[in-house]
Amino acid sequence: MRSVLVSGQTMVLREITEADLQPLSAILGDAATMDPYGSDPLTTEQIRQYIADACLASAQEPRERYILAAEGLANAEVIGVSTLELGPYRSAMVGGLVRRDLWRAGNASEGITLTIDFGFRELGLHRIWGCHDSTNPASGHVMAKVGMRYEGTRRDSALVRGQWLDSSTYSVLEHEWPAR
Repeated sequence: MRSVLVSGQTMVLREITEADLQPLSAILGDAATMDPYGSDPLTTEQIRQYIADACLASAQEPRERYILAAEGLANAEVIGVSTLELGPYRSAMVGGLVRRDLWRAGNASEGITLTIDFGFRELGLHRIWGCHDSTNPASGHVMAKVGMRYEGTRRDSALVRGQWLDSSTYSVLEHEWPAR
């Protein structure tokens, strides 16, 4: 297993550990944080399973999923989660969550930037993409802010709580990234 550690200006992305249960509960167990993603808050047992899945994914060879804790450098607290799900043709889907009290402070942008940079520089990816549903336009703003391009909208692509939602997709290619 190759452990991941990616440093930025205000945070570091690292492997999730069992010791992260409490700080992850403040993120994944928060209704306001999870609602824009069409998810109910996770229970303690579900968060334990999330951590177990992250640990299992980190040990797989070849590795297909990176579920990383975003830890603030100022206080060594877990402030978010960043994910990279590898797909075919040197592609991956990027995602992330930030603790609600830290929204609109640049944390999501830095987290996604570090994750994309890791994907291109360390994993040799060609295309990284992300999407958000119509109830979460803030995610689209973050993706555009870091240099991802809007590709289009899939209409009625997800049924969430009895409501059909559109999904907007953004991407960035490896040759576009160094030019940022």
